[in-house]
Amino acid sequence: MQLPLIWTGLFLNEHGTYDHEWFQALLPQLEAAGIQFVVASGNPHYQLRQQFAEVADRIMMVAENGGEIVVHGQLVDSVAMQPASVAAIDKLRREVYARFWLISTVEQAYLMDDVSDEVWQVLTKHYLNLKRIDDWTQITAPIVKMQLDVMPNQVTAVQQLIQARVPEITGVSSGYGNLDLIATGCDKATGLQRLADEMGWDPSQVMAFGDGQNDVTMLKWAGYSYAMANGMNVAKQVAKFSAPANTEQGVRQVIEQYLKQNAPK
Repeated sequence: MQLPLIWTGLFLNEHGTYDHEWFQALLPQLEAAGIQFVVASGNPHYQLRQQFAEVADRIMMVAENGGEIVVHGQLVDSVAMQPASVAAIDKLRREVYARFWLISTVEQAYLMDDVSDEVWQVLTKHYLNLKRIDDWTQITAPIVKMQLDVMPNQVTAVQQLIQARVPEITGVSSGYGNLDLIATGCDKATGLQRLADEMGWDPSQVMAFGDGQNDVTMLKWAGYSYAMANGMNVAKQVAKFSAPANTEQGVRQVIEQYLKQNAPK
C-alpha cells in the first residue's frame, strides 16, 4: 500500500527550519517503501521549493492551501480567483482596517504600499521577490490566494463578513489574526483530492498532520490524520490521532515510529 505523507508546516521547528541532513536520509527510506512525501501548505510553491531545494524534484506539493499542485518540480494545476471577488475583498479590508493585504499569483506575491515598514520587513522573510504596489489592478497574472491580517479578536467577525459579502471566497485562520483567503471549495483537502485523482490514491492511504483551522478539511479527509499537541482545538476535534508538538519534532516522531513498525521483515 502506498501511503503518502503530508507536511503542513509542522515539519518545521520553532525557528522555521528543519533537520536537512535527517530528511535527506529519510527520503530514500520512504521511496524504498513506496511512500510519497507531499508538502501541503498555505505557502506558495516557489517558497516551498526553496525550503526543500535539495529534494524538490522528488516530492509533491499542494501549495497555497490547495490553490497550486506541483508534481516533482512541475506546476501542474492552479485555481484562480475572479477579479470581482478581489475587488470586493479590497473594499472590505478598508472597512476592517487590516494590518496588511497580501496577494499571491503562481510566481509572485504583492503587498499594498500602505503597509508599514515593520510588516514589510517581516513578510519579505517569508515571500520571495515580494513586490509593493499601490493598486491590485496592476497585477496581470491570475490570483490564487490572498491574506488579510486583522486583530485576533476580529477574526470570526471578518470571516462572517467575507462569507456574507463575498461567498466565492473563504477565509480560514492560520492563527494570530492571519486569515488565508482562498477560493470557496478550494482548500488543502480538495487540492489533495485533485492530486490523489491524478496519482490513483485513496484518502484512506494518506497520513496528514495539522494544527490550525486551515488544516481541518485535510484532517477530515485523510485516513490517518494527526493533530499536534500544541494545535488549535478545531484541529484536535477532527483528527483521528494526536502527535507531539512541532516544537518536539512531533511529525518526525510519528514518521519514524511508523517506519519502525512497518519496516519490511
